[in-house]
Amino acid sequence: MSLFRFDHSTFCDREILLKITGENGAMEEFKMDVNSILFSQHSHFFRSLFNNGTSETRCREVAIHIDAADEVAVKSMLQFMMYRQLPEDSASSLLPLLIQADKYAVLLCIKYCIGRLTELMKSDPYTAVICIEVLEQVAVSDRALHDAASRCLRTLNLNELEEKILEFPLVGIQYMLSSNTLVVDSEDSVYDFLLKWLDVSSGGRERELVMSSVRYPFMSIKRLECILTNDRFNVFNLVVDAFVYKVESLHLKRSRLLKSMQFQPRAYTLKPLVVLEFDRPRVETTAYLVLTQEELRHLTPSSAIVSENFYLGGESFYMVLKNVVKENLESTCGVFLKKRGLKTKEVRFELSCATSETNNPIHGGHYVFGRGRKPLRLRDFFHRPWENFVEDNVFFDENVLKIRAELRFTI
Repeated sequence: MSLFRFDHSTFCDREILLKITGENGAMEEFKMDVNSILFSQHSHFFRSLFNNGTSETRCREVAIHIDAADEVAVKSMLQFMMYRQLPEDSASSLLPLLIQADKYAVLLCIKYCIGRLTELMKSDPYTAVICIEVLEQVAVSDRALHDAASRCLRTLNLNELEEKILEFPLVGIQYMLSSNTLVVDSEDSVYDFLLKWLDVSSGGRERELVMSSVRYPFMSIKRLECILTNDRFNVFNLVVDAFVYKVESLHLKRSRLLKSMQFQPRAYTLKPLVVLEFDRPRVETTAYLVLTQEELRHLTPSSAIVSENFYLGGESFYMVLKNVVKENLESTCGVFLKKRGLKTKEVRFELSCATSETNNPIHGGHYVFGRGRKPLRLRDFFHRPWENFVEDNVFFDENVLKIRAELRFTI
């Protein structure tokens, strides 16, 4: 059985005449047979054009005046309305089409363009940047595309898409930096990425805008110290504020959250640490891995939480808390201490749970880290099954667990 098609020439009762004005004022014409019922169903504009009661609407031919710059997009829109087909399906063609569909209130075409552009963003985030740039210059009544593009840029995975994001213009970088849900290892990684981006971008204005958007309070002390000794971007005050933030009480930190995005963490894949470093009377570092009880309840078997780096005498270490599955299939809380780099170092360590309770486990001793050495592994840190540990409030202060690592080199 054949399908009934309004676009068949038998059912085309009207003719649209496009009068196209070029830059030099020259006029061109383009004619297309259409079905007035079909067009009226999909657009208030065309419904009014075909049925406003004037003598012009009773004529077979109806004229529409457009600029030459809009010619391709308007023709594509008319073709879509008649045939549900488009000559091209790229972001560069869909955006002008969306603007014209919005202008002429072609709702079905608007919906299609928004849906297709949103799909394209998933495979190529640069599409989101193009959409933002265009929509900030030309208003479109339906904000769904702007919201989708904004959401795409604010949930980017910088770890996986760094090379693509390096191609972004300033507007894309600004949207990314304004996000709390940007997926990235650490704020140090954000800073390092921006150094690369500035190397390939042009102009000085970008430097001020992007470097002031780094969330310095969540950078490592080591990197903050490096910035202070070589302040290339005039961020001295921001770095000083970051140092102050790191030693403030939890109450003051929470109050800062409401005042500035500078003090709001992102979706870091490496867990930020609270770190104290001492160089007298001996080189020593204390790092706190702070986790909520809710985070741990959602940590599935064999999954782990990895900390950002911390430093002891220039050597880089990090902690891992893991839901360890033993051979008997019982899960326990494992805490691992690892060193980056190839240098062999013997370290005096103490790992403990920092609470007001006095009977919490303390693991201490000497360990040699370096090339060919396994990390320090404490597979059953709390000496109890995972489920019991997570629900035992003796390890949590106000639903917060603090794993403390104290390190110093052996003499």
